[in-house]
Amino acid sequence: MPKPFYRRSWMFLVNMVAFTCRLRMPLNIKTDQLTTLQRKYKEAKVDAEENLPQKFIVNDAYKAEKKSYPVRWLVVLVSVFSSLFLAIIIIIIMEKISAYNSHKKFNVG
Repeated sequence: MPKPFYRRSWMFLVNMVAFTCRLRMPLNIKTDQLTTLQRKYKEAKVDAEENLPQKFIVNDAYKAEKKSYPVRWLVVLVSVFSSLFLAIIIIIIMEKISAYNSHKKFNVG
């Protein structure tokens, strides 16, 4: 028994909707890619056609009014305090090591 006309037309309509959905997804992807490429092309074209100035202005050099040297007393003060701090840290570490070794000697026997 053949299917009624409305049933055939309904199945045809469902098949066509599915077909257009399958075609529309890749089309949307390609449209997005095309839009991105067009935007990048326009940006590249603007960058390529833009005129950049070829002239750079440099101020004339002049002799300094006062010679500049590092502040000697500050360099000496920082050097003294840093070496003192480092010496104290090393002495503390050496004392801790010797105390640990002597404590270890007495506890072993």
